[in-house]
Amino acid sequence: MSAKLQVNYYPYGLKIAALSSKAFDAPANPYQYQGDYAEFDDETGWNEFELRNYDAQIGRFTGIDPYDQFASGYVGMGNDPVNLTDPSGGISINFGTLGALTGSVLADMALITLGGAALGCGIDRLTGGNGWTGAAIGGGVALGATFIPPFDIGAIGGALKDAAPSLATQGAMFASYASNISYSIYQRSFAPWATFGRMGNTEFHGDNRDYSLDPNASSRIWGTAQIDISNGTLVNSTRGAGATISYDLNGNKTGEALASTSFDIAGPRMSGNETRLMTYLSGSNPLVKPSQPIVWNASIAIVNNVANGYIDVGFGVYGKGFPAYEAFIADAAGNKAFLNVFQAPNKKFAIPRLLGSPLTAGSRTAMRFYTDSRGIFTGKMMYRGKTFSLTQWNSWIQSMKAAVDK
Repeated sequence: MSAKLQVNYYPYGLKIAALSSKAFDAPANPYQYQGDYAEFDDETGWNEFELRNYDAQIGRFTGIDPYDQFASGYVGMGNDPVNLTDPSGGISINFGTLGALTGSVLADMALITLGGAALGCGIDRLTGGNGWTGAAIGGGVALGATFIPPFDIGAIGGALKDAAPSLATQGAMFASYASNISYSIYQRSFAPWATFGRMGNTEFHGDNRDYSLDPNASSRIWGTAQIDISNGTLVNSTRGAGATISYDLNGNKTGEALASTSFDIAGPRMSGNETRLMTYLSGSNPLVKPSQPIVWNASIAIVNNVANGYIDVGFGVYGKGFPAYEAFIADAAGNKAFLNVFQAPNKKFAIPRLLGSPLTAGSRTAMRFYTDSRGIFTGKMMYRGKTFSLTQWNSWIQSMKAAVDK
């Protein structure tokens, strides 16, 4: 049977056209250079590995190595494609080294077993036996002994030394896939003023603050959802409200009650590596009858690219536009970053906003957060094509006033 497809390559994967051929009826085979580890894309001319794409024209990956195995994050197969193979686009492994290790061990086991069999045969014959029983016993004892101490220490030790970095990093990669990656999304609506919402001779206690990442900062209502983006599940959710306190115009306290709060969640739903959910946060003033609620609805999407060193977050919020609003994300290590904020209008418009406003106020944001292999923020992010440190980003948001009239 003659081959219908013959492809020859330069070391870095570029086809040698003069030495390659394909019969007219040969089936398409996208798995060529690097075998099953990469699929060739006819449109881009790149080899698609699990974690990133590879350009054989220049011998470089098109995306940075998420595991920082080499000094340059783009080199193909560690600049040694003859000896190294990259099964995922993340870690290059020397299978020849592993083969040398295995071959060394097997050769030692065979030689020792034969030696034991010969010694057993000799002893058996000297004591009047036929030799076969002694050979069997001696060979078995010798083979069993090979599982106790290592033999050919130099060969095995050298092979292990060469293979250890790749094996250790590969193990870390597999462990990162198996581990859970969760983030908490905080949403809060707060009154930036000391008092607000004047009705006749009554005003209400405010939160007297601007935007904050403090989980315990005073707010009118809040809701928090913890999401595991490795499997698209809701881990936990909480809701709450600050005390509603009323005063007369002389500053005397006239009433206090805890606001009612609702925090409903639709989802999460996972599609590919994207997790989506909707949240509905609302609460009303218990000291006003009838009371019109504060309402903020949010649409959240998180794309899990932790294997490539980042996550993408899309966040849209809309509501009545009163009072102020803030949302931020926190990783498992407690690092936080603002996702969205909404500035409250002049406090004299509090009642009209709550009574008659449709759910049209709000905004949408999209940003990228860079992470390590566990999904922990590394301190860098991107917004509208510009890179910020988390400190710069959060400081910029916190420099804003949370109300027009503050």
